[in-house]
Amino acid sequence: MSSSNSSNFPIPSAIDNLDQLTNSSGDWNRFDLGDVINLSTEEETALPGEKIDESFPTSPLPPSFPLYQGGMKGGLKYPSSISVTSFDRTPANNVEEISIEPSNSETPLATEETSLEAQSTIRLTSRRIATGLDQPLFVTAAPGDTSRLFILEEKTGEIKILNLNTNQILNTPFLKINASELLKDGFEQGLLGLAFHPNYANNGKFYVNYTSPGGGDAGQTKIVEYRVSNNPNLADSTTARTILTFNQPAQNHNGGSMEFGPDGNLYIASGDGGGSGFLPGVPDFSGNSQDITNNLLGKILRINVNSDAFPNNPNRNYAIPSNNPFVGKTGDDEIWAYGLRNPWRMSFDRATGDLYIGDVGQNSREEINFLPNTSSGGENYGWKYKEGTLPYKKPTASFTR
Repeated sequence: MSSSNSSNFPIPSAIDNLDQLTNSSGDWNRFDLGDVINLSTEEETALPGEKIDESFPTSPLPPSFPLYQGGMKGGLKYPSSISVTSFDRTPANNVEEISIEPSNSETPLATEETSLEAQSTIRLTSRRIATGLDQPLFVTAAPGDTSRLFILEEKTGEIKILNLNTNQILNTPFLKINASELLKDGFEQGLLGLAFHPNYANNGKFYVNYTSPGGGDAGQTKIVEYRVSNNPNLADSTTARTILTFNQPAQNHNGGSMEFGPDGNLYIASGDGGGSGFLPGVPDFSGNSQDITNNLLGKILRINVNSDAFPNNPNRNYAIPSNNPFVGKTGDDEIWAYGLRNPWRMSFDRATGDLYIGDVGQNSREEINFLPNTSSGGENYGWKYKEGTLPYKKPTASFTR
């Protein structure tokens, strides 16, 4: 679904040419059949259920939206009317919601490249539920907990609780990483990730990902296990147990996302170590992504936190799943997938178990990478040789796209 806020994309009261409506960058906004579009209330005169004719110069809300994608303009057909589906004047943002609908089945929305069928109107609304936060970067909930949200603040090192029954942030943080333990001065460093154990309701375990002093030139990434105290709104800071560490050569591309998969293993996203691609005079660590030996950077890692295969190593309190792709062969046993630049967020599809990985591009492409639940691991997503679908450096390997 695409939407346009009238404060960012002004809509004149009369437009006689669809080509006139572009965004501030000159790009076409894509509106599909059934999309909800925000318009200024100053131009809204119709009531819910009324039809607005397509006569552009006289319509109070002209349906003058680019209904094509990628700049394709040939073969267009437009709905001859639109329906006003709501008339809720919201003082906070001063917008109305309407939906594009065909006046009859003879007027499908189509382009030379794409044919779209009518669909039900989908309405998305936003509502502010919390204020007073300091650089929040992630929100999650404990398994089965529908009354609280846990909010990470990157630079304070605090995890705060939002009570969804009162919409109030609790005064005392759930957890605060000790100031001497948190390396936060780097612009992409600090408290970066949180994942609750699938059996949290019984064992009270959760895991945080943050940057800490020591290790490499820019500190180290630490994955640490904690347990909740007898008070469900307070973690027990004395239960901290290091699960895994790896060094960071630069202050950016530290990744940080963590998720438990349907298999019960913990998946950890790591950046490639930072730098700035291949700019003259700027250190480049992007080669880490293709290096799978003694190198956990630029990867998706997969570990078993329910066991400890390294009892003599205080910084390795986990086990390797036996079916990880590089077990028994060249490559670090922890690696599940590689060839990533800075996978800052990932998420499992609850229905299918598929994994979606959001990865930051260099200059031209951002990536959403797909890893199906049927995967046996070992996918190479291409960086530094590929940026999205574009070649970046001459490839020397095959990639998963």
